[in-house]
Amino acid sequence: MGQKQRFQRYAPFGLGIGELLFYGGLIYGWATLVYVLKADGYYSNLCTNETTIEITNDEDTSPTCGEQDAILNLVFTVGAFSLQGSVLFTGLLFDYFGTRFLRLLLHILLVSGLIMMAFSSPSIPVLLFPGMVCISIGGIAILFTNMQIGNLFGNHRATAMTLLNGCLDSSSFVMLLIKLGYEGGISIQIAFATLAGATFCFFINTFAFLPNRHIPWPLPLDYGKKKEKENNINAQKIEEQVEENGPSETTNDESGSPRGPYEDIRDSGLAFTVTTLSYVAFSISNVIPVIEVLYVTYLLHVITRGFMYALAATAMPIFFPSQYFGTLYGLLMALSSIIGLLQFPLFIVSQKFFDNDPLVVNLILLVACMVTIILPIYIHFYAKRGNKELNEMKKQRNEMAGIDNPVMVEDIII
Repeated sequence: MGQKQRFQRYAPFGLGIGELLFYGGLIYGWATLVYVLKADGYYSNLCTNETTIEITNDEDTSPTCGEQDAILNLVFTVGAFSLQGSVLFTGLLFDYFGTRFLRLLLHILLVSGLIMMAFSSPSIPVLLFPGMVCISIGGIAILFTNMQIGNLFGNHRATAMTLLNGCLDSSSFVMLLIKLGYEGGISIQIAFATLAGATFCFFINTFAFLPNRHIPWPLPLDYGKKKEKENNINAQKIEEQVEENGPSETTNDESGSPRGPYEDIRDSGLAFTVTTLSYVAFSISNVIPVIEVLYVTYLLHVITRGFMYALAATAMPIFFPSQYFGTLYGLLMALSSIIGLLQFPLFIVSQKFFDNDPLVVNLILLVACMVTIILPIYIHFYAKRGNKELNEMKKQRNEMAGIDNPVMVEDIII
């Protein structure tokens, strides 16, 4: 691979990591930002003499109370719901309008949200609500436009997607930087205004590296060597071919090790296995009532979360036409957020029927995770059977056509 090709691959990947690290999941760092908001006196007018609780003996520290905590927690709830609730709509926009349109839209949303946060103050704290909503929706849109960068890495696309997805959760550290800056004399208004100005770096990836529509999968061998218009035409033809004829032989690795139509399906089985085993390990650590194990449980939670979303993004173009990636990925995330609501009734069950002991509920979840190992086993045998049948079809066709005129895999309609 030439230096130009490496640059065209790693430059957008590095920029995508930076975008997600600094803007993707700012809402996840809300607990750290609340400290600064309370210190500045946001919604402190809700505290009365009867409900006020001093958090320290420092005279410069603003009081806090239950009413203030409730309204600030509501900001997080609205922002988090906006992030999860907008994924399906964001996916539809990504599929229909393409990368560039969605990135320009997310830039507008991010800048608007960050500016509203910059102009917020204890006298106009209501700007926190629309500000965090815009930041949250813009952050998930960054993930949609950057996950496709993994298609540039061939057989390593799952690894690239996992790293990109992990950066979304890791972006909560930005709020910690804002807190440290605040303690050093930098107001949150200046911090958010700086973040708003830095979003103009998004234009580099938008116009220099990413296509107007989508990065295709499977990736054509000549991708990046022709004009963007030609690439989009090739991607559309490939998508139509895959949709009409099923999977075809592709070349997606760095060596250029043609791959059969069931190779990606077989590889996804390994990814499903690793993800399932990681969740089983997480569930096991979750039932061990030892305080030291909680550190391992937290680490496994972060790892498995990244595996799960990256696996979904990797498997979507394998099992479904790639032109519907955004819609299907958004639908999957929306369903996951709905299923996540089950944690509340499960909490009630452990509270009422098991004397506040979550052990039984956690054991049930562990068994449920172990059952899901059936899927990668099925995928393995499905791909193995498909390859065997395809080889038999090729052999029969070649015998009929003559050895001097072999039939290629692409000519066989599956």
